[in-house]
Amino acid sequence: MESNKTNKPQKTISNRKFSIGITISIAWLLAMTVPLIHQADKLSGLMPNEWGDFFAGVFAPLAFLWLILGYLQQGEELRLSTNTLALQAEELKNSVEQQRALVEVSKEQVAAERLVWERERIVQEDAARPRVILTCRPSFLTASGGRSFSLSISNIGSTISSLVVELVRPNGKAEKIYDAKTLVEGVDATMPFHIQSGETLKNLSIQISCKNRFFQEFTYTYSIEWNGHSTSEIMISQTAS
Repeated sequence: MESNKTNKPQKTISNRKFSIGITISIAWLLAMTVPLIHQADKLSGLMPNEWGDFFAGVFAPLAFLWLILGYLQQGEELRLSTNTLALQAEELKNSVEQQRALVEVSKEQVAAERLVWERERIVQEDAARPRVILTCRPSFLTASGGRSFSLSISNIGSTISSLVVELVRPNGKAEKIYDAKTLVEGVDATMPFHIQSGETLKNLSIQISCKNRFFQEFTYTYSIEWNGHSTSEIMISQTAS
């Protein structure tokens, strides 16, 4: 659009120069016709070389005129071509800026979508995180002076798999007291465990390992607090995860 607007005045100038050249040429030829008419007798006696000189004198100014007009016209066309190239360069620059702006918008959209996806992933992983409640109560004394206990696990979260429950003794030895492929939401699992004579629950810990539905592994460690009375509550608290 901009280049078309530029071409219109350039064409007008070019047509004006052409009209001026035609007008001057016609006027010059008419001016040269007058001597031809009044001095026809003298001209009829000219030699061929003299006719050549005559026509050279007549048409040389016209040739010089059109040479100047052609030079000016070439300069106008060159300037027009330069302006056109400048406009094209400006359009290309604007196009690059637009593409750059589109890229920036695309980056922002991708970043926003990634943020939304990350938030959704965190929400889903939190919803799939294992949530269990442990309860423990004394069961009976053994003949060797030890004591038996009953441990219950209640799954209050989503289904977990590869469940392993271990009793970790003071020497660091872990004794597996329960395992299951899955433990669905709302289901309880009960298992017994024993302590030897002289051992106390305070020196023991319970370790639970399992996987959520995304097969992410989790490990929880619990400590046990009990004063030794059969009627008192056994406190179980999480110490590490």
